[in-house]
Amino acid sequence: MERPQSFFSENAGKRLFAFFLISFFLLNVSWKWVLAQSYVPDLGGFERNVIWGIQRILAGQELYTNPENLPFSFVQYMPLYYEVLAALGKLFSVQAADAHGVYRLARIFNLMLSLGFSSIVFFTSYWRFKVPVFLAGTFAILSFLISDTFTISGRPDSLKAFFMVLQVFVLCKSNGFKLRYKMAIAFILSFCCLLCKQDGIVAFGILPLAFLFGAEWKNLGIYVFGAVLVLASGLMFLQWNYGDYFFANTVGGLKNGISFSWFMSVFRGYFGLYLILFAPALMLAFEFAHEKNRALRILAAAMLVVFFPSLLASLKFGSGVNYFQESLLISCILLPIGISAFSGPAFFRFSTSKWIFPSLAFLLFFGLSGLNWFAGVFLNQEAALKTAYKNDVAFASTLKQEFPKHKIMLLTDRQWEDNLTTIFFDCIVNPNRDVSAQVFEGKKGDALKGLRNYVSTNPNLILLTRFGQRPSFAGQDFSAFHVSRDFGGYQIWTK
Repeated sequence: MERPQSFFSENAGKRLFAFFLISFFLLNVSWKWVLAQSYVPDLGGFERNVIWGIQRILAGQELYTNPENLPFSFVQYMPLYYEVLAALGKLFSVQAADAHGVYRLARIFNLMLSLGFSSIVFFTSYWRFKVPVFLAGTFAILSFLISDTFTISGRPDSLKAFFMVLQVFVLCKSNGFKLRYKMAIAFILSFCCLLCKQDGIVAFGILPLAFLFGAEWKNLGIYVFGAVLVLASGLMFLQWNYGDYFFANTVGGLKNGISFSWFMSVFRGYFGLYLILFAPALMLAFEFAHEKNRALRILAAAMLVVFFPSLLASLKFGSGVNYFQESLLISCILLPIGISAFSGPAFFRFSTSKWIFPSLAFLLFFGLSGLNWFAGVFLNQEAALKTAYKNDVAFASTLKQEFPKHKIMLLTDRQWEDNLTTIFFDCIVNPNRDVSAQVFEGKKGDALKGLRNYVSTNPNLILLTRFGQRPSFAGQDFSAFHVSRDFGGYQIWTK
């Protein structure tokens, strides 16, 4: 039976959808470009902690130190992101003392990475699985649009996501690429994921799970042996290169504890929104796990490997939506493959409607989000943020001149509004205090003994609080301190 004709041709509907798709992509890139250079001190995930670590390397200081000695820091993450950004900082003459310059460098780098991994989403769908170019491009752009500002926050998440999807792209290459080369590249890229963040270790599970699905027992045994060898030798090298306190930071700094209330507050709305992506992607992953085509099994394994460990890790106190970035990207590879293979009955009465429907969906969802983008660019009081940053720089300069031999402990209550940790990077005490507080709670108070002793015995320590706020932090005794003066919106406490 012939379909009735609509008022608009199917090509007109397709062009309308393409217009919305490209327009929102360009708007989103513009918005993130502005945010990457913003003076807002946190775009998600306490990026200040990572920025401080980059500053340490730029200043020629050690990244991992004893958490019980000055500066009483926990550098939570693995070293690759810090080292890459420090190298870029030296290349572009970014000084360690230029806190905003380091922020800007890290955020622009992550913006480039987010464009990079969305491009890999496209090429994986289009080149590896022969998805029509328009469909592959739609989901590649979608993967960029739905990526949270975490992706440009100065943290290692985007570099890990880039290596993860790059591995999927390489492993899904046609069988003309010899398997032993794929294994070697998988070892390298998996270890690169681990070098970004500890949870990147799941990347080692993609290829063996695909072998398990295909009952490729010999290949499974070879890969597992090689992976154990790579992990053992790699970790030994890291311990040798970064010293005795490498594991004290990267393992000891992750003891955050489990919190169901945190999980509900952060992820309840998130899963309600992205269920439309995750549910069909997981369904396709279970389907593809039984396919004879190894590339499809690899894609299925990748989805299962990145989603379920992230779901478990999201129960940790302090977890964030960035845990599911790789799941979003791989979902945007799986779904166009499933859609392009679907040959069921026509759902819409008019052929134009298959373009009008997604056009309206994009307009409503990203149009409303666009209001937030607009507010983020034009109404986020960027001038006020810049003024606040410059005031903090001037305050820090004055304080250093008055107390040149003192160390500074910052105890403001709204840590996400903190410029001073990175401005005072070379004389700050306990710079990662959110992590320290979590470790303190996780160890039931049996932690931070070195900090406690330093606070009680060192005369050259200044406490900074906001006006009217008393100093308080993780069981520390500040009774010996008194307000020396009020200055620049802060109270200066000395002994």
